[in-house]
Amino acid sequence: MKKLLLIFLLSPMFIFSQDVIMLKNGDELTVKITDVSDNAIKYKKLDFLEGGDFNVKTSEIFLIKFSN
Repeated sequence: MKKLLLIFLLSPMFIFSQDVIMLKNGDELTVKITDVSDNAIKYKKLDFLEGGDFNVKTSEIFLIKFSN
């Protein structure tokens, strides 16, 4: 029961600790951004944070909403 309560209390931190990349074609990516450069943004998918980085060119990005 205590573990369930702890998970319930910590879950809002995981929900709100995400970045959103809005692309020019209308797609929205809910991700965790790991690196920002002049040419590309590197990110990890939220459902697979232990996996590899993905890239998107800055010329394809319309807007970035950071979690903080």
